[in-house]
Amino acid sequence: MNLISVIENKIKEAMKIKFDFQEDIEVIIEKPKKEEFGDYTSNISLKVSKILKMKPMEIADQILDYMNEDDLFECVDVKEPGFINIYMKKETLYRFLFHIEKEEEIKEGRKKYRNLLEQQDFFKRTKENFEKHTIEYVQYVHSRIYSIINIFEQEGISLSKIEEMNIDIEFSPLEQKMMKIVLNYSYILNHVVTKKDSEKMIEYIVELCALFYSFQEKTIFREMEEKRLSYVLVIVEKMRKIIEFVLADLNIEAPYNM
Repeated sequence: MNLISVIENKIKEAMKIKFDFQEDIEVIIEKPKKEEFGDYTSNISLKVSKILKMKPMEIADQILDYMNEDDLFECVDVKEPGFINIYMKKETLYRFLFHIEKEEEIKEGRKKYRNLLEQQDFFKRTKENFEKHTIEYVQYVHSRIYSIINIFEQEGISLSKIEEMNIDIEFSPLEQKMMKIVLNYSYILNHVVTKKDSEKMIEYIVELCALFYSFQEKTIFREMEEKRLSYVLVIVEKMRKIIEFVLADLNIEAPYNM
């Protein structure tokens, strides 16, 4: 189960426990437009206000109390007129990274996306948005990440062992952004398929690549303490995996050398 699905279920649990709410209602989890409003946000309180005959802020406060007891979250707060803003713990973000390529929601989302791409008009529009220089840019980032991972694995740093490590470092704001954008992949897949938005996937993968570039420009991997290096290698490897997925779905090579 992906992170967004977990958050949706936690909100549904809160609704059942706090209000005995039994209706099967869709809980929309979105990425806030501004970072100060959390990692994720939901307007469920506004959506069910008339059903519960309560003010949205009162509903949101009850959901907040329930969710703040869960150690998945750094904190949950409420903003007028009743938005629930969710801040994830770094440990939660990192743990969910390990399962990103195995998530059933992603497998199903990619299947639906590929089916959509079989429609000629949609495929043509997507490829037109993914211009030649952009394709080469994304391919280069894939090859660059692969090269970095390969060098350190040859020197004995195994990613499979890193995944079992306890998290005891502070991630930088940029590293946290990198984790979040990887975890947003399932959300992007759902958006593209639901809205038939040919541009969204390209915008997403270009943003992911830009984040890696920004990180690489500020980072000297050789100067990192080994434990920190290990955590960072997992993050960038998951970024590479998402690039590989996006290119493969568009029948574009994900090169190991450029």
